[in-house]
Amino acid sequence: MNVRHLEFFVAVAREGHFGRAAAACHVSQPALSMALRRLEAELGTRLVERGTGGTVGLTDAGAALVDRARLVVRGVEDVRSAASALQGRLTATLRLGTVPTAVTAVARLTAPLLREHPGVRVRIHTAPTDVLSAQVLRRELDAALLYGDRPRGGLAYRPLYRERLLFAEAADAPPDPLGETTIDWRAVAEHELCLLVPEMQHRAIVDDALEQAGAVVRPRVETDSFASLLEFVRQGWPTIIGHPWLLAPHGPGALRAREIVGPSLAPTIALATPASGQATPVVRALLTSLAGRDADDLDPSP
Repeated sequence: MNVRHLEFFVAVAREGHFGRAAAACHVSQPALSMALRRLEAELGTRLVERGTGGTVGLTDAGAALVDRARLVVRGVEDVRSAASALQGRLTATLRLGTVPTAVTAVARLTAPLLREHPGVRVRIHTAPTDVLSAQVLRRELDAALLYGDRPRGGLAYRPLYRERLLFAEAADAPPDPLGETTIDWRAVAEHELCLLVPEMQHRAIVDDALEQAGAVVRPRVETDSFASLLEFVRQGWPTIIGHPWLLAPHGPGALRAREIVGPSLAPTIALATPASGQATPVVRALLTSLAGRDADDLDPSP
């Protein structure tokens, strides 16, 4: 069986589209489609349902076999990486997921790995915590930066830093009439807010804090994009963000932040990897590069 054909099958299942899968595999769409037909012929069953506009879904057989195909593909990649490591030159792609709030930490996290191993590449994927956890467990990702206060089974967690939640508004917004440098959750809820969508863990943490304070909030704007969130703040709708985002392009000089009290929250951002014994060679190299580094070193804005 051609492992490359299995790679195409896994890519199609992940992307749900022939064109995107072909681009991800660096082949033409006709070549990918032909390889899939050969794999289906070899297995004696249809794996995908071809739709309109290049869309594609899995048949019942495809859905039943795709996890096994992923394991084979990752197993082959692991063998190649381990062989390169034995020769003194690790060659691999680190597939790293991250929650949007931790994007600014990725470069600081991976830079030592990239410097030590010239043959390593990094591919970043952004998604909510639950999605990333499932992808690491399915080995679609090697590791992920996510909220680590509620560990999930099958994953190992390495705490990186604590994200301090702040109330952020435009720099030219009217100042607090009493000159307060902090704000409590009830006062936060009195504003017309722009928040992340409820599916994101950051939003769940915010909602829990508001509920504990007995406050109810109906945000004026909800988004899954931090870029749009920051733009809305600049236009006059405040938000609740983690402290690293004060370093974003719209942060310095464009935003004014206050600590939220009652309570002050600082959820943990952790590196989630497969449980002991299942980590890939590139993940082991990443963990080695993290050894001895403290939270201040990993914090995007200590």
